Amino acid sequence: MNKVAFEALRNKCIMAIICLFCVFNVSYANVTVSVQIINDDAQHRFFTPVGDFSVFMVAQANPAIAYNWQWEADEGLYGELVYQNSQYSVVNTVGSGTPGVYNVEVEADPSGVLSWDLSCVHVFDLTITNPYGNPTISEGANSTNERVFNSASPGVLTVECVAVPTPDTAVIREYLNNNRVRWTITPISGSVLTWNSSWPGDSTKGEGLSCTATFTGLPSDSNSFGLKEVKLEVLTDGGNVILTRNTYIEVFYTKIAKNHPSDETNDSWPNWYYYWLQTVIPLGSPYPTFIYWEGDYFNYFEMGTTNITLCDNSSTEYNAPYGTNNPLQGIDLFAWRVRHESQHYQDSINLWGNDLTDWLNNHVGKTGPSDDKDGDYLPNQMEDVNLNSIYDAGDLYDFNDMYTGSNHDNEDWNYQRNKGMVGNHALDWGNPGMQHDKNDEYNN
Repeated sequence: MNKVAFEALRNKCIMAIICLFCVFNVSYANVTVSVQIINDDAQHRFFTPVGDFSVFMVAQANPAIAYNWQWEADEGLYGELVYQNSQYSVVNTVGSGTPGVYNVEVEADPSGVLSWDLSCVHVFDLTITNPYGNPTISEGANSTNERVFNSASPGVLTVECVAVPTPDTAVIREYLNNNRVRWTITPISGSVLTWNSSWPGDSTKGEGLSCTATFTGLPSDSNSFGLKEVKLEVLTDGGNVILTRNTYIEVFYTKIAKNHPSDETNDSWPNWYYYWLQTVIPLGSPYPTFIYWEGDYFNYFEMGTTNITLCDNSSTEYNAPYGTNNPLQGIDLFAWRVRHESQHYQDSINLWGNDLTDWLNNHVGKTGPSDDKDGDYLPNQMEDVNLNSIYDAGDLYDFNDMYTGSNHDNEDWNYQRNKGMVGNHALDWGNPGMQHDKNDEYNN
């Protein structure tokens, strides 16, 4: 080959190489490069603020060529590269439990061709905003945490339950409202609990960031009222509880309503009579028979029977003779009335065998020590201590000192023995009542 031919061949080869290089560059520069974070939950990941967390993210690039992989994250997160090759990159993203929305970005840079994908990490907390406050103290009691059965028959009580996420974003709300927030309330024995948005498969539990519980029917036991827990749980798709928040309510009945469980013996009783009677132990055996007399009349024990009749004025206000806790209000007055009238019942049993006929025919007007000269239900030997048949300064009890014209000195004896009687405030769940709004105050 002569020199001229060699030079021509060399130039052709150089041009071919140049052409090949140019084609490769063009092809490389115009190749479609895609990067995608390919986890099932790639776009959004959700965590609760319970300590540190970590999540593996897998990115895939196409085509499979040499890349410069880069992972970047907002402040508060950092990534530890786990693995990478020509097509995949895996990073372990680690963060703390500080609520917020954090962006994690992956980039693939094949010699100047940049492609990327973005994922959001949502770290959220939940706050119960309704009910709120502490119902067990006066400063914390309010209409959201003190819930009252209405006067309907059967009685109905509702509890609105609301939680707000932090941060409060549409994405987090959508995530939580997809069968991930579950509510429970301590049951009220004898009352039926339902929810306007119930947990799948369980109508006694609520679902979602906002739902309302309804209790229908009052319980029969006074102890079933009072403090109840309202609990919120966040669950994973697998059913694991990852966050719990709670608050408390107190449950009351309407005092003057008549919608308690009843039978023919007490269907006319107001709620205060039905429930307060469970909180005080009357005197006398057999157990007294309690009767309700509607209106403000008088309260009495009927000698010769077990009957004790109480009226509406047993639930209001009264200044008891010798009373050390006057004025008596609400459950305090009721407890005092029950004790006072059942004291008469027990005294009648102990002193006269609760035999009205025998007392009238064989003891009233007579002067023996075991008789009752003045017909005041007290034996002479109790009030006429010197047995001189004259009720003078030696007498122990004299109702005339307090109510002129009365000869019922047994009232004086009764008052003095029960002057400190009060009700059990801790068991008063009426509205109004001692536990409602302001503890140990009735008129609220």
